[in-house]
Amino acid sequence: MKQIITIYITLSIFIASLHTIKPQQFVYETSLFSWSTEQVYAEGFTDLLDILSMNNINSSYQYFSDEMIINMQPKDYIKKLNEENILTYYLSGNPSWATERRNKSMRGKIKLIAEYNEKVTEDEKFAGIVFDVEPYLLSDWSSDKDNIMTKFLENMIDAYDYAENFNLTIIVCIPYWFDNNYYEILEDLTMKACDKIAVMNYYRNKEINNMRNEVDLCRKYGKSIICISELQPPDSDSVPESITYFSFGLNVLWRMWNQIYSYFDYTDMGFSYHYYKPLKNCIDIIQAAYIPITINKKPYIHKVQYSDGLLFTESLY
Repeated sequence: MKQIITIYITLSIFIASLHTIKPQQFVYETSLFSWSTEQVYAEGFTDLLDILSMNNINSSYQYFSDEMIINMQPKDYIKKLNEENILTYYLSGNPSWATERRNKSMRGKIKLIAEYNEKVTEDEKFAGIVFDVEPYLLSDWSSDKDNIMTKFLENMIDAYDYAENFNLTIIVCIPYWFDNNYYEILEDLTMKACDKIAVMNYYRNKEINNMRNEVDLCRKYGKSIICISELQPPDSDSVPESITYFSFGLNVLWRMWNQIYSYFDYTDMGFSYHYYKPLKNCIDIIQAAYIPITINKKPYIHKVQYSDGLLFTESLY
């Protein structure tokens, strides 16, 4: 009968805060995007709380469907996060909103969140709205980009003015390259259309150069700025290797954030992970190194010579 020797190799207990591998973080805000609602429910909520705690995340940019909001489903989610000193922002957006007449959709979302906030307690309220509109994804962008950008600015200004009636913070997402051809529109967006600019700074190792103008404008107008970093696995079509930190790991990302923050020396700068699922995947990879492993070792087969022939017998080493 074979005897199985099981050896447990325990490297260490995986520490929830990741302090053992994470470089000392400067005092800046961190946030997390999520378009999925799976982790909002009980079966995924524990994982979410672990991820938020491990990474010292202060704000959750979370999508909810209109039906979920009307049915008051975000209440428990927001309350539990508030207990951990984590704010929740409603995340929404569609490229068509950039050119929509009378700005119906963004005004509608603002009203939806305002009406929800009126019905709940203080610790169940959304802190604000993150508008991720991305007008450059419209089909007629290449032929009509100037008019699209002009209308986008107009709609964002209108949305910001409308949101002020309900004391809702507005965060607007932009790509890092808006200042290349639309500096004046970027300046007006910063000055007139938001409380915070969230820069989709998806170009690894070039974040500082890609954010200089945005930081200068936020400093000038007293607005906050958020550097969003990509964590999705590289894909030849949509996620080039050059834009994501997936293959380099969180430790490299964290050190880059510290470098960016130190370079600009702007206290109203924060950072954000894009997005929940890739961040969880990165954490799972780290955690796997701390999980005890089992080694099944086959017994040594040793030959013994007897007078009536050659026999085999099992032996322990």
